[in-house]
Parts: sequence; structure tokens; C-alpha cells
Amino acid sequence: MKSNPKSYDKPNDFDLLTLTVVSNRGGDPVSLISQFVELDIYENIFDNKLFGEVVIADSLNYSGTIPLVGNETIQVSYRTRGTTDIVTLTGKVFAVRGLGRSTNEKGQVYKLQFVSDIQYKNGMMRVACSKKGTIGKMVRDLFIENFTSDADIKKLHEIGDTGSKTFKFIFPYWSPLDCMNWLAYRAFSPGTTPSNPSCFVFYEDVDGFHFTDIMSKVENRPKMKFRYEPNNAANQTDVNRFLEKTQEYTVRSYFDRLKEYKMGMYSSVLYTHDITTKKFKSNEVNYDDIFGSSKHLNKYPLLPATEKSMKQTNIGNMALLPVQNKKFDDVAENETPEKFFQYRNSLLEQFNTIRLTKMVAGNSSLRLLDVIEFDIPKAGYLSENEQDWVDPYLSGRYLIFGIKHTISNDPEIGYRTIIDIAKDSLIKGIPDKFE
Repeated sequence: MKSNPKSYDKPNDFDLLTLTVVSNRGGDPVSLISQFVELDIYENIFDNKLFGEVVIADSLNYSGTIPLVGNETIQVSYRTRGTTDIVTLTGKVFAVRGLGRSTNEKGQVYKLQFVSDIQYKNGMMRVACSKKGTIGKMVRDLFIENFTSDADIKKLHEIGDTGSKTFKFIFPYWSPLDCMNWLAYRAFSPGTTPSNPSCFVFYEDVDGFHFTDIMSKVENRPKMKFRYEPNNAANQTDVNRFLEKTQEYTVRSYFDRLKEYKMGMYSSVLYTHDITTKKFKSNEVNYDDIFGSSKHLNKYPLLPATEKSMKQTNIGNMALLPVQNKKFDDVAENETPEKFFQYRNSLLEQFNTIRLTKMVAGNSSLRLLDVIEFDIPKAGYLSENEQDWVDPYLSGRYLIFGIKHTISNDPEIGYRTIIDIAKDSLIKGIPDKFE
């Protein structure tokens, strides 16, 4: 992050550069900066909808004079003070919530909820056609054919590599984004095997839409290195030093072996039945195969190598899926669940094993699927000579799965970022036995 420490005047400092609303009936933009109470922006890799809401204490009757009745255009831009990482958003107001009189009876308080303009258009479109090509090409074509303006096309920010295999699918009157969600579930990277698994997601963040493989991100350089330390820690006059501090954290999930086993994290078997040839096939997947040579955030697995029972039996997760060979004359093999179904289930459950939510100083540079490092001290007594001071299971490299940016006009709150983080591996192996 590029920064100027001298301009970071206080903790959680920010610049709200733009907060305007324009009536769908025309007119000039109206600034809401003097009236806003709080602005929240939500992002998540499992949601292709960027969502925002702003609380307004309205003493000028904007709700009646603009008027604010839904379908207005809202423009937002903000940044962490002292940085060049400006976030700029344009959205459509879809709801006005909680309209009521303020406590002094001289104004109104309400919440404007908004999404990107593409979400509005998506709700009014349906796709009823067939598509042929690689999955990545289908996604690109669906997006460009349905969201045709230059501004919309620029929002297609990233399409990951789905290889050269050709498919043909028929989309039965779904919305464009629903089609892309369905394709994300079925997509896989080139050369997908147990030692090179993939897991595609389709989401919208402040930069636009991403169709990408989670596993393509795990070896990236960390965007930030965070630490957890007492509130009276020194050297927090520097913006970068303050941004590295974790203010609060909560452990959302932490090892649930029975659930992990049932969800197919350690072993699974997939039976396919070809309705053309009437043949059954089986495909078994084992955690050791997946972890053995694939990419990870950290070095060590979530289960000791000597623990064999859950990895050798696949009765905990069995699935039967129909396939159809030569469903189309021009595409012989169109159904390939053995390339994505089990890998996706196992990988998502690995990332669900250790999940944390942490609050940090407002940081406008963070993005979904950024790699971050997080150091958490061990609980309990540490001797003066002890070198290994970090928690071996909670500390390490994580991926950001969700972000909530909160900007408040309350100086005690300011700009805070809450991130949902997950990891698939450990910085230290779980002992095979304890001495």
C-alpha cells in the first residue's frame, strides 16, 4: 500500500471523497456527505452481488424532494487516508429501509440499500439458448451478449483459465448470472488431477466480476501481514504499522472431524451412470492424494499422515450422478463430474476447517482472495528463551473470503474493515504422537 504517514491523523482515518445520489428522473447529483451516518460495503466470494447500504440522517427532506423511492443512482468513492487506493462504486438504490423521524423530530433517519446496475439488468433478462466452447469462453460470451454497454463490459474483471476442453450446454431460461454460477460449479483448471485440484467461484467485488479458481491464488505474495497484540502496543503513529494491527478476531470454525469426514474432505467415491451405454464407473478421491503435491497456503496438512482410518474408507461420502455419452453429435464427452465434483467438495471443506473473522483498521486496498499473513501469540505462559511464540494452528497464511467495509461519521469508529479469512493448511504439523 502506498501511503503518506503524516496524513494519517488518527486511528481508522479515512477520506469519503464522494457520496452522491441522482434521481432516476434526472437532475443534478445531490451530495449526502453532510447527512450520512454510516456506509457499509459487503463482498463475498460465494455471492455474485456486491451489496451496499448507507444510513442517512436527513434534515433537508431529501427523501421527499429528490425523491428517494428506489431506482436512484448512487456514487461512492473512499480511501484509507494517506493512501492512493481509492475505491469508486456506482450502484442502484433498490430499497429505502427504516424510514422514521429522528429523536429531535426535525429530520428523518433511513437506510438506502444498493447494488450494481448489472444486478438490476440481470433480474430482467433470461437466457434460453445453447452454448459451445470452453467454459471460460461461455462465461465471457454470456456476459458480453447480455450486458452490452462499454461500462458493463469493463466490469468483467477476470476470467480464469479453464483449459481447452470443449463443452456444449443448454441454458433453460435462467438469468445470465445464474448461468455463470452454474458454470463456475462445473469449471476446472487445465490438468486437474488429485495433485492439481481446482475450485472455481464467480463473484462481484469493488473492481467488478471475477470467474476464477481459488487454488490459483494460494501461492500469491501476501498483501498484508497482520498481527494480534495488546492495545497499548507502541509505534502506531505510522499508517502501515497501524494497518497491520488486528483489533479483534473471532474463530468461526476450528476442526470438526465428523463434519469434515461426512462432507468428503478426507475420502469420497463418485459413481456415474451413463444413460447411453448403461455403464457404471467409480472415481475415488483421497485426502493424501489431493494434499500430496498440490498447492497450499501453508506447508502442513490438516490431518496427521499417520491418521489412516478416515482417508481409507469412502463410505462417509458417496454420490451417484447421471452422465450421457455423445449427448450431442459434435461433443462426445460432455459430462465430466469426476473432474470437479469431489475436488470441489474436499477443497471447500478444507477451507472451512479453520475460519476466522477479524476486524482491522479500514483498508481500501484489500480484495477478495488476497493472501494475508496473520500472527497470533500462543495462549498461556511463554518463557523468555522461547523462540516459537506464535500459535501453530491459528497463525499462518490465509485467503480473504469476505469483506465488510464500514465507514462511520462517529470519530470513535471511523473506517473499519472486517474480513472473513480461511486457510487449507498449517504452519506446523499436527504431532503423530505426544511425548
